[in-house]
Amino acid sequence: MSAAEALLTPERLARLDQINARKQAAVGAAFDLEEIQPTPARADRKPVMDTAAFHGLAGDVVRAIHPTTEADPVAVLATFLTAFGGAVGRGPHMMIGESRHGANLFIALVGETSRGRKGDSSRAVINRVMYEADRDWTLDRVMGGLSSGEGMIHTIRDEVLNASGGVTGDGVDDKRALFIEEELSQVLKAAQRQGATISEIIRRAWDSPAVLRTLTKANPSKASDPHISIIGHITKAELARLIRETELANGFANRFAWFRVHRERLIADPQPMPFETVQELGRRTRAALEYSRSVGRIARDAEAADMWQTAYSGLEHDRPGLSGAITARSSPIVCRLSLIYALMDYSPVIRVDHLEAAVAVWDYAQASVESIFGDLTGDDVSDRILDALRTEGEQTRTQLYDAFGRNVPSARIGHSLTLLHEGGKITVWKQKSQPGGGRPSTIYRLVEREAAS
Repeated sequence: MSAAEALLTPERLARLDQINARKQAAVGAAFDLEEIQPTPARADRKPVMDTAAFHGLAGDVVRAIHPTTEADPVAVLATFLTAFGGAVGRGPHMMIGESRHGANLFIALVGETSRGRKGDSSRAVINRVMYEADRDWTLDRVMGGLSSGEGMIHTIRDEVLNASGGVTGDGVDDKRALFIEEELSQVLKAAQRQGATISEIIRRAWDSPAVLRTLTKANPSKASDPHISIIGHITKAELARLIRETELANGFANRFAWFRVHRERLIADPQPMPFETVQELGRRTRAALEYSRSVGRIARDAEAADMWQTAYSGLEHDRPGLSGAITARSSPIVCRLSLIYALMDYSPVIRVDHLEAAVAVWDYAQASVESIFGDLTGDDVSDRILDALRTEGEQTRTQLYDAFGRNVPSARIGHSLTLLHEGGKITVWKQKSQPGGGRPSTIYRLVEREAAS
């Protein structure tokens, strides 16, 4: 055996094979980037609500309803908080600078499908507990069928006077209104119709101005001291599609808290809550409402004020993409939630436990939005680029241009690629050379694919 042959031990041969494989991969990489395997589907888990959210009366209502329904406890909680805040009326409020924030909430329950039992939460809360607590409000001030801004204002309209002071149109004394929209998708579609006022009026209703009015010449109307709340139901697929197809992400959607909910379980023969339980919850809710209607401005106590300093930083942290746009009003929504929790406790101030409960609810809503919209940016071209990279794998600029059917200007695609790169959504690779001596290509990769490879 020669000296050279003696050196070719199995271990040595294996080592040489590894070196050769790396060299071949390096040579190939100079021409064609290594193929990236498809990313396994990311876990699509529903967020978890922190137990701090089930504080006080609200938590007791959820726990009493839970054994009797297939509805998600999160849906029951969010519905009760909104219903209570709507029934309270305009009196209790917080001041954030010069902005007044009352107890009215806009929420949306987002189910996986139409069978998510979103409506069960409203029926249990409104038809049983709130009916027992405030029958007149439940019968007269809970409604649906939002289709226009004029229609919303008409439900709480002021009386119309002529130049002589005579009444030419009747008004509504009770300025509270809770709209339950079990087909929120229809409201979103209506908001996009030419000349529709519903989106603008909903935005202004959340702001609770001193006067809510339309400026249409044919049928002007106004409502003083409005106190409007909204509970909407929609499926995840409908929401993702409509938000992407419309311009609702800014201004409209971020006035809502979005809660991802699902059918909690199957109950073949659900039984109603015992009448005694409904009576007791109704009595406690009625007492809290009566107290709340005697309250005006509420502020945080010293400990809650200290906690707010820390919480505020996290709430106001800039978040990119569509999720960031939809959750841009986190701080005022948390303030409204904390106000409602304080009112349920007959508290003249907002305490730490009220703020903790409010933050827990918001954290769930924030996580819901992120799980629904994921990496969507809110920009249609950028989102379509991400879809292409997620579906087809890495792409050259020419391939991406072709994916748009060459109907989108190259400069527009280039601008979106730059934003995605700067936002950490994609990486950019330049080939060192091209087979045959052609111009080297620029390759775009999805960051999540690289992380999984």
